[in-house]
Parts: sequence; structure tokens; C-alpha cells
Amino acid sequence: MIYADYNATTPCLPEVIAAMTRALARPGNPSARNHAPGRDALAALDAARAQVAELIGARPEEIVFT
Repeated sequence: MIYADYNATTPCLPEVIAAMTRALARPGNPSARNHAPGRDALAALDAARAQVAELIGARPEEIVFT
């Protein structure tokens, strides 16, 4: 298990702030797949899961965001 908690008082890279701003500006809940914003949010979550999995050499289904 990899526990990737990074304390809230640590600095955040500008690229991370930009990515978070784009994600937070979009409507949608990945659990609400019955409409386009929900499906878009789910696609973004799945893409993030795949990126993390590739980064650490895991399968996407092994990645859990909490």
C-alpha cells in the first residue's frame, strides 16, 4: 500500500494549482452518470486513476482515491 498524503501546509506546484482549478471549475459528480457532466467527471477521474497507476506501476483498479 502506498499512502500518498501530503500535508496541507506544504507548497503546491503552479501546474497542480492550474490542473485543480480546471477540474474544480467543471460541474459534475462522477457518481451521477445519467447526464453529461457526470460522465465527464467520471472520465476525468478514470484518467487520473490511470495516470497514477502508470506512475507507480499498478493497475488502475488498484488505485483508490479517498
